Amino acid sequence: MYVVKPREIILKVTQQFAGYVWYGASYILIVPYLIVRLSEGLDYLIFQILGFSSQENFFSFVPFTILSLIAFVVIAFGFLIILESTVSIATESKGFAFSVSPHYHVNPQKLATAGWYARVRHPMTLGYLIILMGLGIYLQSISMIVWFVPLFGGLYLEYLLMVEEKQLHRWFGSAYEEYQKKVPALIPRIL
Repeated sequence: MYVVKPREIILKVTQQFAGYVWYGASYILIVPYLIVRLSEGLDYLIFQILGFSSQENFFSFVPFTILSLIAFVVIAFGFLIILESTVSIATESKGFAFSVSPHYHVNPQKLATAGWYARVRHPMTLGYLIILMGLGIYLQSISMIVWFVPLFGGLYLEYLLMVEEKQLHRWFGSAYEEYQKKVPALIPRIL
């Protein structure tokens, strides 16, 4: 009979915690930072080619306070989508949205199909991309809005389709197949 030692438990919990911290830091700090830095460089090149001395000259027709207000509304909308989706998956599915969780008791027990999950299959990702768009509006970054955020969204959608949706199909089977047929992955239907 194998007895689990306290040291092994502490090591495993520490590794899992570090993984969650890295996962959170990646999406809260690292990805936005990289997108902002790359966008700044591309914006500089675009404005030099177009003959503008800076972004401010290009966006001068809209007062900064109005741009800030628009950015705040867009970012708040993205946060609300994420918050509502988190609450929905916690209450309806009795779990959390981490498909990578090694703790089976926190994996969703039921397929969430209410709220934003009735509109898109990955509403937290949609909310995150909307937040990044709002950040692009605030920073007055054309390349962030029209190039880097859609590029990141497309790449992340590929991950979701290849990894997360396979796991969801394993968990929920034919119910998830029906859900996939009815609900778009990331961009909600307007009509």
